[in-house]
Amino acid sequence: YAPKLMALFLPLGTTCVEVLIVTLIDQAYCRLVYDRGVTSEQTSYVSFAISMVHGVSESSRLVGMLVGAILSGGYQWWLPVCLSLVMNVGSRHGWWRFWLARFLLRLAPCLAPLARITVVDRLHDQVKFCFGYPRFCFP
Repeated sequence: YAPKLMALFLPLGTTCVEVLIVTLIDQAYCRLVYDRGVTSEQTSYVSFAISMVHGVSESSRLVGMLVGAILSGGYQWWLPVCLSLVMNVGSRHGWWRFWLARFLLRLAPCLAPLARITVVDRLHDQVKFCFGYPRFCFP
């Protein structure tokens, strides 16, 4: 069961870390640029940082799937590919954010603002579209 469990954990764990880092970039941008009223153009730096985070995330998913396929010698790569596809489609259409907001409203209504959509989230969605889909063409 270990290879299948790891095949499930890799896309989920990588996505959670990616979302956490993008959230930290969002918070840093708000505190260091937006709240201070910086008048110069800073979005290119944020775009680059988000692109790097997403690129590393996608690369780690691809390498993990390749290593899993090579070590298993079979078709064990289909599970993380399918899970990644479902997670990406849900993310593109906003279902994961919707379910997160509903969960946070039931758990603790004061945490519900954590699921709000920010400009950095929209930028992250655009980066995911540009850099994410080639992974599904590889295996």
